[in-house]
Amino acid sequence: NDTALDSLEGDLAPFSLNDDEEGEQDILSPNETEIQTRDSSNDALMQKLLAEHGLEDDCPLPTDDYSRALLWKYCLSVAGASWHAASLLVESENEHHTDVAINWGGGRHHAHADKAGGFCYVNDIVLAIKRLLQSQSVDEAGTLASSRVLYIDIDIHHCDGVQQAFYSTDRVMTASFHRNSPGFFPATSGFVREKGEIDTAGFGYNLNVPLPTGIDDVTFIRMYRKMVFGLVNSFDPDFIVLCVGADGLEGDALVTGKLHSTDHSSTGEGWSLSPEGLAECVRITSSLCAGLSEEMICTRPMKEEKKENQSDETASDCSNPETKATHDSRESLQVGKR
Repeated sequence: NDTALDSLEGDLAPFSLNDDEEGEQDILSPNETEIQTRDSSNDALMQKLLAEHGLEDDCPLPTDDYSRALLWKYCLSVAGASWHAASLLVESENEHHTDVAINWGGGRHHAHADKAGGFCYVNDIVLAIKRLLQSQSVDEAGTLASSRVLYIDIDIHHCDGVQQAFYSTDRVMTASFHRNSPGFFPATSGFVREKGEIDTAGFGYNLNVPLPTGIDDVTFIRMYRKMVFGLVNSFDPDFIVLCVGADGLEGDALVTGKLHSTDHSSTGEGWSLSPEGLAECVRITSSLCAGLSEEMICTRPMKEEKKENQSDETASDCSNPETKATHDSRESLQVGKR
């Protein structure tokens, strides 16, 4: 009947009933126009999916198998290192008795559960914090409770991926110190009004501190010390996770738009922090993990004296160019136990 014929013609639409060179019909001869249309449709669908998951621009999906394998290995390495760092702190009977663990290549704070972004394919920070939350601590009532984690981020960009992951929980306090400029990446988050998901346990457990361009060591350290002490005293975390982004250093090539230039002078577009200033924030945080009081931390010199019999080459990572090059990374992740 006509209905069955119409259906059959639809099924055969990709093929043409053409005569071959010998004059015979070949019903399986492909219709090139139809194939090109389908390929274009598939390409459009693929581009849509890649865009939805952030696999474009600064987080492209490699086109060859070898590069994709390297990307997968990279993601496993970054996430695995931070997970292992957290595990060392959680497992109290480990042979190293770890109190502080650092992943020099960690701190990929822009990745979301279903979307890459900002050069971040996997959010190792979220995974590390989830590992810490698997442990338990004794609360004031003497009962076991899930551990509490204070997350601090001093990268110049807002930690949108971490904020989203813990926006509705009171077990993680998120504090981000980042640049405040219209259109500055990620541009869609990092506002003071974002205090946690309303009508959930997480409301009041998210703190954003947008800062102006050009902020220097003295101002940043004074602000950082005061706010971090307040957070630790009020939230009383079992663990502190610190994301140290080096892009707040003066003249950072990516922030100033001089990524492919030898001129790394300041343009006033970023922050004006020095390596020593950034290291002071790390020292303050590490001292809190060690249980030192505010008075003890504030009275200690910013740059510790070299220990006796310690060579200049090993006195400090920051003072040794060769050692610094070994750990060269735009971000690092430090996890500490209190």
